[in-house]
Amino acid sequence: LVKSVGLRVDGRIDERSYWISHVASLSASSAVPLVYPRMLPIHTLTSKAVIDQ
Repeated sequence: LVKSVGLRVDGRIDERSYWISHVASLSASSAVPLVYPRMLPIHTLTSKAVIDQ
């Protein structure tokens, strides 16, 4: 959440305004992945799955 350019206070104002206007034009289902990171369970990975990626 903190890494999103539009939500950081130390970012440049033009980057923040672009990000906020971009997110405001998206549907809720499209905007959620921009704010909340994708979580993957690493305890279910096998060693082969880690090597293949």
